Amino acid sequence: MDKINSVSAAIRVSEVASLASALQRAYETREIEKPIVNTLMKEVIALREKLLSSSSTAKKSVSLAGVDKKRDKEVSDLNKVLKGCEAMKSEVVSSSAKAVREKIAKYYKGKITSRGFEEGSGMVMSLLNDLDSAEMKAYIEKIPGVAECVEAIREAQAEYIKTRDSQSEGQSEKTLSASSVKKELLFVLNDRLVPILNAAIIEEDADVMEFASAVGKEIVRVNNTVSARGKTSRKKAASAKTEPTETPAAQI
Repeated sequence: MDKINSVSAAIRVSEVASLASALQRAYETREIEKPIVNTLMKEVIALREKLLSSSSTAKKSVSLAGVDKKRDKEVSDLNKVLKGCEAMKSEVVSSSAKAVREKIAKYYKGKITSRGFEEGSGMVMSLLNDLDSAEMKAYIEKIPGVAECVEAIREAQAEYIKTRDSQSEGQSEKTLSASSVKKELLFVLNDRLVPILNAAIIEEDADVMEFASAVGKEIVRVNNTVSARGKTSRKKAASAKTEPTETPAAQI
């Protein structure tokens, strides 16, 4: 029986989790008496559970899409209120509403409520900045309901930023945690389990030979996947470097 190779360090989190699952299945379908193998496999199984937990994406009670939709509604409501006030009989209210609408018309023409999360966020911040000018504030004071609309947009934008930052921080922590568990799992596999199984192969220890064979096959499978991915990446990089470029026609 051939020696078992180490697991490639280039393996992905999802791949090492899949490998650990395969080893768990191979282990649990066999009765192994060797204490050290049982101890190490318990560690592998525990780390697999930890890895799956740390790499899973938890559902947020308030999604980014949800707060973005709420913000878009407040922005749309402001335009509707201004349109309504512009049609009022009061010259002061009507002219003030018209002045504010003309100032921020570029945002609605630019489809502020149809933009992506971050592009929309930037446009909302710019909108609020325009409305915070002394000139706009003077107009807004004369228009019923508009100050409340502006404040609603400000609150919705603050909620969006808070949710975005919270999700980004949480995802960073999960990524860091998953990467850390992956390293720990690779250490148990490569520096502890594989050497023990290779020693058993040399000694022809019947208690673990069948399990060692299954482990070896699974590691070969995942290493081949990693190797194939590397070859594909190198091929694409080489192709990009050798791609012919157009040269200007010679002048006559």
